[in-house]
Amino acid sequence: MIDSSARAGVLNAAALEIAENGYAASSLASIASRLGLTKGALVRKFPAKEDIAWGIIGTLRGVIDCEYSRSLDVYPKSGIRSLIRFLLAVGARATSDPQVSAAVVLFTDRASPTFEVAQLLDEWTQSIYGFLEVARDVGEVDPETDLQELAEYIFVTNMGEAVFGARAHVPERATRRLRFMRITLRNAGVSDVDALIDEVFESNGAGTIERLPPRIGVPRDA
Repeated sequence: MIDSSARAGVLNAAALEIAENGYAASSLASIASRLGLTKGALVRKFPAKEDIAWGIIGTLRGVIDCEYSRSLDVYPKSGIRSLIRFLLAVGARATSDPQVSAAVVLFTDRASPTFEVAQLLDEWTQSIYGFLEVARDVGEVDPETDLQELAEYIFVTNMGEAVFGARAHVPERATRRLRFMRITLRNAGVSDVDALIDEVFESNGAGTIERLPPRIGVPRDA
C-alpha cells in the first residue's frame, strides 16, 4: 500500500501533467518521467491512469467539503456571504494546489472519467444549493426562487469565469474577481452584491482563506 506522502507526490506530478497536456494526452509513462520513475514502478502504485484521475478528483472533493463547512462556520447567518467565501476559497486553492487545478481541468476534458466528474459536479452543485437554502431562510434571496436551478447556474457561471480567466489575456486593470457572479447574484435579486463581496474580501472571511491571491479589481462603479 502506498503511503500518503508518496501518493501525494504521484498525484501532484500527474496533476501538473494533466494541467499542461490534458487527460487524454497524459500517460503513465509521462507521469513516471516527471517523478524519475519507470512506468513499471508507477504502475505498482497506480495500476491505471483512471486511478490517478480518481485520486485527483478526490482531492477536490475533500476541498469542497472542507470549505463548505468552513464557510458556514465563518458566516452562519448569511448564505450569500458564505457562498462568496466558498467560491473564493476553492478558487484560491485552484491557484496554489496542482491537484485542485487539474481536477478543474478534468471538468472540461471529454476524455476524463465521466462517472467521477458527474458525481463531483453533483456534490459541488449541492454545496451551492446548501448556501442558497440559508440565504432563502434569512431573506437574502426571493423565497420563490428555484434554488436548484440557481445553484446549477451559479456553478456554470463560476466554472465558466474560471475558464475564461485562464484563457483570456486581459489586462489586470480590467479584471474583477467574481465579476460574472456579481451579475448572477444581482439577477437573482440579491441586494448590495458589490458591498457583500467587498465585505468578504475585507473582513475575517477572506482572512480565513489560505493563500488568497491578491485582489485584482476596478472601482465598484466602473
